[in-house]
Amino acid sequence: MGSSRGPGAGSSEAGGSSPLASLDAEQTAILDCLRRQIDTGSGRLEAASDTALDWDRLEELARRHRVRPIAYHVRSEHHSDGVPRDRLGQWTEQLERNTKRNLQLSAELCALLEAFDERGVRALPYKGPAVAAEAYGDVSAREFGDLDVIISKPDFEAAKRVLRDRGYEIQYESPTTDGLSRAQESLVLQFGRGFEFVSEDRRVSVDLHWRFLPPRSSFPVDFDDVWARRQTVSVAGRDVPKLSTEDTVLLLCVHGTRHGLQLLRGVCDLGALIERSEIDWAQVSRRASRLGCERRVGIGIKVARELLAVDVPDEVVDRLESDPVVADLVEQLYDWLFDAEHDSRDDPRFKYRMHERRRDRLTFLIRWTFYPHQKEIELVSLPESLAVLYYPLRPLRLLGEASTRLLPGT
Repeated sequence: MGSSRGPGAGSSEAGGSSPLASLDAEQTAILDCLRRQIDTGSGRLEAASDTALDWDRLEELARRHRVRPIAYHVRSEHHSDGVPRDRLGQWTEQLERNTKRNLQLSAELCALLEAFDERGVRALPYKGPAVAAEAYGDVSAREFGDLDVIISKPDFEAAKRVLRDRGYEIQYESPTTDGLSRAQESLVLQFGRGFEFVSEDRRVSVDLHWRFLPPRSSFPVDFDDVWARRQTVSVAGRDVPKLSTEDTVLLLCVHGTRHGLQLLRGVCDLGALIERSEIDWAQVSRRASRLGCERRVGIGIKVARELLAVDVPDEVVDRLESDPVVADLVEQLYDWLFDAEHDSRDDPRFKYRMHERRRDRLTFLIRWTFYPHQKEIELVSLPESLAVLYYPLRPLRLLGEASTRLLPGT
């Protein structure tokens, strides 16, 4: 595949401003744990001595970025001398709870996939146990709270019956919604990407998707194509189907940038997958170009290289990071990364600029403004013949929310 480029060439760590330069001791310590976990061979980041670390702040950062299993394991196993003894005990207990929870979720995932298969429902898990097993080789290494499964949209009714037979019910967006009419459910299938199902004891949540992203974000993946490329991974001692490694790289980049890569967990997932896997980068580049997500993949690759020092072939870096907008958006992401007050998921300007094709940017603007969300569909029940009336609900709700934020005293 040719030579590989880590952070030393063509990145902001080599000359210019480094994204690491402005990090404080606790942020640097977290990144050091992530680098050690994925073993990039980049060496330990220079940080303040352990005696100078604010352990409460380090724990809060690990919690917010959902990397507690990695941070606690690395510090406990490989660099525990400076950690207060009571902290080590607490971390051990939390690691044990996380392992137990993840094994329970993994077992439930295997049972669900078997039930889907018996009903003829093609289902692929992604994120959660599947990513943990592939990227880290250990489901306990990742923090996750639910199960994500994607199906073909025509299989939704059969999949819903499987989940209900196992005691799951749909969790609606609004707490006052106790059910949807057939017309409303049909509209969610048209404009949405999935339903959340919650188990009877409220302990397990399954996000059942028929799209990876909402239709307003351009990522026109065909389920049949993804299914045809599927591979397997061992989860809880059983081989389960999963996205191909190349499709997983695309999804981690696209899904991560949609959320502004505001969690280091997503960056670490991508970095660990790159380090552990034999990736056909030519396939990744071709699919990214065809799907119109080269800019989003470039952002993900650049952030993983600069923060975690992963190696990516030179030709891939040159192609995906040649877009000057990539560097601009990555700088914006770094401003947000450790800003607890900013929620980049609500920034339509950033999402607009993530699309490199003009037609995709125009589509995003129209759909973001007018496509009804599940919230609007739940708000009022209309027959399918009057579904066009849902379109003005979205801009009216956005206008109302903007007015609430701008009016004094609200």
